[in-house]
Amino acid sequence: MNKKLILGFGVLIAMSLVFIILFMPQIGTGDTIKVKNGDTFSVVLPSNPTTGYRWEVNFDFNYVQLTDSSYVTSNPVLVGSSGNETFEFLAVKSGETEMTFYYSRPWESKPPLDTRVFMIIIE
Repeated sequence: MNKKLILGFGVLIAMSLVFIILFMPQIGTGDTIKVKNGDTFSVVLPSNPTTGYRWEVNFDFNYVQLTDSSYVTSNPVLVGSSGNETFEFLAVKSGETEMTFYYSRPWESKPPLDTRVFMIIIE
């Protein structure tokens, strides 16, 4: 019984460390996405909704439209395992705009755990 309890705590600590390493704040990634007007494009970000965190996105609706979002868990599928959140967009106007993703718990007033910024160039 004692060994199971110690093993359980060890697994919990290991999972916590992996989460911290994967989701360290990374503000202003500076990635640029180039697309043609009328084309679709996707942004894929690591996510673990079982922790309460989720990605929120701010963007200019004049340039892009969110057409779909989905979450796919990593393999093997285990309780509490992470995965990827995919956001699909449609470019609707030529020009340049910025898109910012915030990884946070919607009910908390803390700063986001992670922020990703993308420059979108629509030709």
